[in-house]
Amino acid sequence: MSFGRRYVAGVPEVIVVGSGDGPRHLEQLLSNSLEEYSVTAVDSVAAALTALEEATSCLVLTPECTDDRDDLTDALADRDRAPPVVLVPNRIDESVALATTEGVAAIVPPGYHDELPEVVAKEAEAYLERLGDDLQLRAVETLFDAIEDVFQIKDADGRYLRLLSNREWPSESEVLGRTDRVLHDDQFGLNESYFAEDRSVLESGEPILGDITGYGDGPLFWIETTKVPLQDDDGEIRGLVGHVRDVSERMEQRQALEQQNQRLDRFASYVSHDLQNPLSIATGYLDLAREGDDAALDTVEDSIDRMQQLVDDIAILARGDEQTLHAGPEGTLVAIQQRIVEIARNVWSVLSTDAATLEIDLPESTVVYAGEQEFRSMLENLLKNAIDHGGEDVTVRIGATSDGFYVEDDGPGVPAEERDQIFEQGYSTANGGTGTGLAIVSTVAAGYDWTIEVTEGNTGGARFELGNCLLVTDLDVPQTSGEPVAITDSTDVGEPGTTGSATYDEESDAWTLSGSGEDIWGRENDFHFASATLSGDCRLEARLTDMVNANEFSKAGIMLRGDLEEDSRHGYVGLNREQIEVLWCTEAAEPTTSQHLGDDDQSYQWLRIDRGGDVLTLSISADGREWFPIDQRSIPFEDPIHAGLAVCSAVHRETTQATFEGVSLQRFDGT
Repeated sequence: MSFGRRYVAGVPEVIVVGSGDGPRHLEQLLSNSLEEYSVTAVDSVAAALTALEEATSCLVLTPECTDDRDDLTDALADRDRAPPVVLVPNRIDESVALATTEGVAAIVPPGYHDELPEVVAKEAEAYLERLGDDLQLRAVETLFDAIEDVFQIKDADGRYLRLLSNREWPSESEVLGRTDRVLHDDQFGLNESYFAEDRSVLESGEPILGDITGYGDGPLFWIETTKVPLQDDDGEIRGLVGHVRDVSERMEQRQALEQQNQRLDRFASYVSHDLQNPLSIATGYLDLAREGDDAALDTVEDSIDRMQQLVDDIAILARGDEQTLHAGPEGTLVAIQQRIVEIARNVWSVLSTDAATLEIDLPESTVVYAGEQEFRSMLENLLKNAIDHGGEDVTVRIGATSDGFYVEDDGPGVPAEERDQIFEQGYSTANGGTGTGLAIVSTVAAGYDWTIEVTEGNTGGARFELGNCLLVTDLDVPQTSGEPVAITDSTDVGEPGTTGSATYDEESDAWTLSGSGEDIWGRENDFHFASATLSGDCRLEARLTDMVNANEFSKAGIMLRGDLEEDSRHGYVGLNREQIEVLWCTEAAEPTTSQHLGDDDQSYQWLRIDRGGDVLTLSISADGREWFPIDQRSIPFEDPIHAGLAVCSAVHRETTQATFEGVSLQRFDGT
């Protein structure tokens, strides 16, 4: 039984409209011939409209009511689902000949009444089939309106026939008659990937069932795909049906669980292995102390200190989650400004031998934003690794890179084939080494979203480079005033999807920007930008007071960039819904990198960028008076540059609105 017949409880209804003996005769004819149908008669069009039910599958209009045909077809045209009308006239004239173009499905001319049951059955069954298709499609549409999944119907060439999705892009009108190959940007290779999946299913007839694939240059987004060939009654493939679902959250949870299990495994391994040796020593020398050997207590104390150090390190590995940088007491950021030089010297005084040398090529004031315990443990393990492998007379150097710092030595170095393994727990090449130290370094770096790379040092030893760090080498940013520069331009950068806008209210001294765009990150740089063009050193300052229609990835802040092309160099500091965020693209056409400071803290609304030569310093403030530099990098801009306000919704066709107050742009040195 078809879906349409099930919907009408298996008994379609036919209504014969007309008065007198003729309609009664037709009613009897249909009742005798159509055993699976319920046939009733009414004496007027008005009565027919009143009698219409969901099960009504055909209306038969007899000669007595043909003059009211227009009223009937007009009334049916206003209904979502209208049954077909079969006309049984007394004669065929011009108006009857045109009836099939005016809402009548079929005409049974005089003398052919015996064919009426066959015509009615044909029209009713066709209506039921359409009704079933419509109801099933509505059911699917209702389901997909409530979720963010995507449902596709494509032909044998992979062209879209239907698309059901509540996502903003692409819309069904944009995809009909086109393949995936020409719909998407090619940032992650989605064009060819989706189209290749279609061709595989269409050519082989083998479905893709629940295949999960990760896409992206940085943190992956995960797509679950099901594609099933659509076959006709002869088994020929006529197209495919596809179901696509974003399962990034599920995969993130799975990965988090796997990482947690790995940390627990590491924890058990370290507890059973690393603590065993000092515990055995302490136990043995404790027995000697009980026998009167007082000197043995010193060894016991050393073993206990070693165990405490291991416990602290293991706690970092066991926790292993992403570290969050919080403001310190009384709303300051001093608590998370770790002075690298001071900590390095302090750690070195404990670890070093008389013959070892530490060289620090950093200003005394250099700070990195990190938790003290985690950063100290990282630096301690890097320095200890240099001593363990470089020997007692090793020379260790610490200095700055373009986006962080390095620790290198003049020891034997790390062979290229081992560089991918040295951060794995338990991996060690030192005599008696446990492989804990560099695992600590890797865990801390990952927690702060820092990159870590092992290369050859300047003198042939090992060089560990930590990148994408929030690091400032010069805290002394001049507080002078310069020549004011007015923001006069407003434009969309990249391809935001929806045109943005920028307006200035002189009375409130506030800018309001509206912008869409996929993101400002990686290869995506889509946003609205209100800016000015200038040359030389400058300072841009603003207070971000409000964001409307913002999600967790929406961005609003201030930016300096080389030009208005999507792949331009740029530096940015701003806010999303939960965090302070900095963005960098130090070389044109390279991906934009991101770093965050704080968690769900909107205290620091004041933003500032200072340009001094090639160096950009990003600062934040809670009151517009006391400023905290949070990151500093070199960007080789070519003048002139563009400085201004940026807003990105991180949703292609939706906009986020941001309000900036106290916007100030100044240039220095008379340029």
